[in-house]
Amino acid sequence: MSRLVNESNINSNNNINYRNKKAYASRAQERGAKMLMKTDFAKGIETLDVERVEAALRHGLYRPTTRTASRAYNEIKKHQKNRHFDARITKKVAAMYSVLIKYNLEPDGSSCTSFVKSYVTGSINSDVFLELPTRLIRKMLTEWRVFIRCDDRFVSDMVYNAIGRVEFRPNHIKVVKMLFDLCRTHGRTLIRTGTKVHPTSTKMTQLLLTNLPRNVLQEDVDFRYTLSAMMRKQDRIEHIRTLRSMGIDLRQVIIETRHPDELKIILDRIGNEYAKSGELYRHAGRRVQMTKFLLLRGMDPNSTRRDLDEILTGGHRSTGQSPLRIAVAEGRNKDIRLFKKKGIAVTPDLRRYLETYYLPDDPTYKLLTPPVRQRKVSIVNAFNTVDPVTLTPVPLNQATIYPTNTSKVYHVFHPSTVSRLRSNGARHPMTMLPLNHSKATKLMPLLRKADHKRYHDTYARDVARNNNNQ
Repeated sequence: MSRLVNESNINSNNNINYRNKKAYASRAQERGAKMLMKTDFAKGIETLDVERVEAALRHGLYRPTTRTASRAYNEIKKHQKNRHFDARITKKVAAMYSVLIKYNLEPDGSSCTSFVKSYVTGSINSDVFLELPTRLIRKMLTEWRVFIRCDDRFVSDMVYNAIGRVEFRPNHIKVVKMLFDLCRTHGRTLIRTGTKVHPTSTKMTQLLLTNLPRNVLQEDVDFRYTLSAMMRKQDRIEHIRTLRSMGIDLRQVIIETRHPDELKIILDRIGNEYAKSGELYRHAGRRVQMTKFLLLRGMDPNSTRRDLDEILTGGHRSTGQSPLRIAVAEGRNKDIRLFKKKGIAVTPDLRRYLETYYLPDDPTYKLLTPPVRQRKVSIVNAFNTVDPVTLTPVPLNQATIYPTNTSKVYHVFHPSTVSRLRSNGARHPMTMLPLNHSKATKLMPLLRKADHKRYHDTYARDVARNNNNQ
């Protein structure tokens, strides 16, 4: 029996003689330390205590399994997901990941790549953004051999998702630049994945133009609003030339042009037909020089092409308004004068629009409505100059009337009364008939010369009577 016991002791895993009290105590102490470190590791992950986790791993008595490491990484990610706007938590998470990577712990193969991708792209879903320092993300990608173990499609999808997400963290461009560097280092070929990419800044635009394959730039990158982000004219022209040299659709940026030099490069490439788009005039024609250039290239002030409008606005529904109607709505009176030289047609619909929303003395109304020779009027015999609303006399230079079918004037109003009646949509205070407030006009230019003196005399009489009554 003793021989079997001795052989069992000799052949045990650790070759410890359990009859030796000192050896047994040492093994028991080692096992206790191992259990303590295992507990410390789990507790440290749960509380984000970086020092506690590192102390548990430092002596090498406890080595978590791959499965345990995966659970630890996911537990840490939960901390950041639940409080992703807390910079202190993010800092602790980064320190914890650094410790785990230092001791060569990584998620298992099935979750490692998706775990890294969630941090490279910066998000778990559309509501939660995750961020880590660029050097730590690089360490994950290299230490965990992501570029070695994954195929080109996964790498391409990860890169395009990193580019296309909303720019949320300061190191967004650094991460994308790092991905391009790693692709070159590991000989990765970026392929099309159908992911739509939209540059969010001028630096990102330049980075994509330098690093992405031509077919991706032509098919999957949306360059809208990249031109408007550039302030210097020369930078904008160079940007358009770069897009043209790479075969990229210049219609994406045409409505962002500000100067004829920019628009000329685009129209020379895609054709003058697009100068007929009302949306192009709405967005680009905000300077007289641009309007002149569009007219020179064939723009018709009286009509527009809805099909061209929808192409230039990226498929969004267009109002289909003509350049003339747009100029009227936005008060571009200098352009209206240019259109009149070209030849315009004031349709009944446009005339109704002018009469509804503009006063007769408005510059836009005068430009598009020919002056009407108004007949002279005279005041009736029993006339007084008192405003029927305010009950105060109105001098001739301020008197306003609502013209009627007759040439006789019965009542005059002060301009303030006219404004009040217009804002309230009120009827005539004396006749109770509906008023056309757009027809309200000054009396003085219409009053016959012979009645000027009688009006002044009546006004003086009404002022004296009003003072006596007070």
